[in-house]
Amino acid sequence: MKLETAEIEYKKLYVANPYDNFKPVSTWQAFADQYRAKMKNPVKFPDQPLSDIRPRFFESEFFSQTVIHPEQNGNSNSKLIYPPPFKF
Repeated sequence: MKLETAEIEYKKLYVANPYDNFKPVSTWQAFADQYRAKMKNPVKFPDQPLSDIRPRFFESEFFSQTVIHPEQNGNSNSKLIYPPPFKF
């Protein structure tokens, strides 16, 4: 499966400094603060969020209907749709 742009960038951050003991966050700054505090291997850290960060998402805001209900379309290779304004 091909990763989306944001997924690739988050993967780079995770591989450089695995973050498995993070408290849940709802802002980019909270994520950045935790990441930098636990960083063991220096890595270039993005200034801006790689994707939208909110306390709650609904499937319909993040995934296309063909991803949510692939059985209705006969298509399981649907693309991920990022919520506005985050288009990659």
